[in-house]
Formats: sequence, structure tokens, C-alpha cells
Amino acid sequence: MSREEIIDNLGTIAKSGSQAFVKKLNESDAGDEGVSDSIIGQFGVGFYSSFVVSDHVQVFSRVSDSNTGVRWVSDGCGSYEISNADNLDF
Repeated sequence: MSREEIIDNLGTIAKSGSQAFVKKLNESDAGDEGVSDSIIGQFGVGFYSSFVVSDHVQVFSRVSDSNTGVRWVSDGCGSYEISNADNLDF
């Protein structure tokens, strides 16, 4: 993810992505109301549950074809820190 994507997706506490997914699903030709109802609450649970067992969580991310990325850190109490991360070679 890019810096902006990290801020938008991880920087928003409890953002699940379900609403955006349902909107895209319903806008597509394959939009099926039964399918969209079944995905509610399925996104983000695993990530946010990491705060239950950790003092803090670090996420390192980069856009493809780049060694420079972003480091996101939070203790789950409502704020986060974001910085550049160099030499990301995954």
C-alpha cells in the first residue's frame, strides 16, 4: 500500500472496507443482494484483533517495484505514527 492507502485504511480505526466492497459489488453486473449481505463484518477483524495480544502493531508496506515504503505503528489507543521505511526487500 502507498502512504495514502495506509492512512486511509489503517489510520481509520475500525474501518472495515465492507461498505466500499458492497458498493462495488452492487454496482457490478454480478451484484447479488444475498452475497453482499453475507460479507458484513468480514473485513478487518483479523488485523484489529492483533491489538488484543500485542502492546503495539507495526505494518511495513511498499508499492511494487520500490524498495522504499511506509512504516505504520500504533498501540491501538486511537493514534498512530507513520514514517518512511527504506530497504524494504520483500
